[in-house]
Amino acid sequence: AGTTADGYLTFHDSFSSEIKFAKAEATNSVTTLDVVTGVTNKKIRVLSFVVSCTTANATLQFQDASAPVQVSSTLYLAADSVVTASSELGLFETEAGETLKLARTSSAAAPYSVMVSYREV
Repeated sequence: AGTTADGYLTFHDSFSSEIKFAKAEATNSVTTLDVVTGVTNKKIRVLSFVVSCTTANATLQFQDASAPVQVSSTLYLAADSVVTASSELGLFETEAGETLKLARTSSAAAPYSVMVSYREV
């Protein structure tokens, strides 16, 4: 256990208090999930994610709400698989004020779920 005089712990604790978490799940009929609701004048910067898919292959991508604009690379998941990625500096982000979404872009109906850690910047 550290003390408040321990600079590493103090910095680490103050930085990690800014990190938020969200999760969402979709059934076969849902093609787009709202993962994190947009915040006025703030970007959603994703630090890590876990995406899983069951029963069928799926092609997924993170998007922001308007247009929609793809903000991540396309994720190709086989049935019963998981994709995960993380970076303490951030993997991708939305435009300011936009909702972060996860969209199934493949035609096959397959349930999928997502968990993210993020910061509002």
